[in-house]
Amino acid sequence: MAFAQVNATVGTTATRIFVLPKGLPYTAVQVSNGHSSSIFIGASSAVATNGANHGQTLGANATQQIWLNAGDELWAIASVATEPDDISILYSGI
Repeated sequence: MAFAQVNATVGTTATRIFVLPKGLPYTAVQVSNGHSSSIFIGASSAVATNGANHGQTLGANATQQIWLNAGDELWAIASVATEPDDISILYSGI
């Protein structure tokens, strides 16, 4: 596998936006938010638009690197739904 890009749309309910494919090592994943509002990313049980435990905030037009193991899921939620493909996820596999 080589360099890969996945595009996603995030709504106002928690949505799985990415799963790191099986067989890959611990991998750096870049998540870019091309939307005009922040989104919140994290585990399925940790994403919410408010509260003390709402995941990590990814601001408008921001990029964040996270590290995932094979099979890990990344979830997201937004206060205002994104447009189709506003969210870009980039990674490189072996």
